[in-house]
Amino acid sequence: MYITNCIPRALIGVFSVTTTAAMEKTWFPYSVSIGGEFRMLRFNGWLGIVLLAVTGYTIADDQAYKGQNLLQSGVDVLGQPLVYPSGTPRVTSDIITLAPGEAGKPHIHQIPMFAYVLSGIISVDYGDHGVRTYQQGEALMEAQNVVHFGFNPGSEPVSLLVVYIGSTELSNAELP
Repeated sequence: MYITNCIPRALIGVFSVTTTAAMEKTWFPYSVSIGGEFRMLRFNGWLGIVLLAVTGYTIADDQAYKGQNLLQSGVDVLGQPLVYPSGTPRVTSDIITLAPGEAGKPHIHQIPMFAYVLSGIISVDYGDHGVRTYQQGEALMEAQNVVHFGFNPGSEPVSLLVVYIGSTELSNAELP
């Protein structure tokens, strides 16, 4: 028996084989081949729904794993489209920590940079584009090609996980 729509093996028992004549009555059909003859699988009601809910399976789920999405974007924090560098790819990740009241130097990124605030609060001054504040649990794509600097306005240290999506030909950040 070949199932053509990738039903997880654990769910096969909640389906029953039905003939072509009953296909019109089936609201959840999946075709199978039994001895060369195509038939349909019919969903056996509540048992299957409960099993799907309990196991977390969905028939159309093609994810390799479950996870919490932090960010999905094609633009930076200022709404500008991300520009990927040419050249030999290089990805770098760092954890940056600023003490209360500490500020970084003004700098610019010519490459996309993802940031996730691990703890604390950070404000970033984008000059004419204003100041934005990010707190623990927030993710962002940092501004590209805009001079900016971050500072810690809080009373606790701030830590960020940053991932630079660059190339060997460009630095992760440059001083203006």
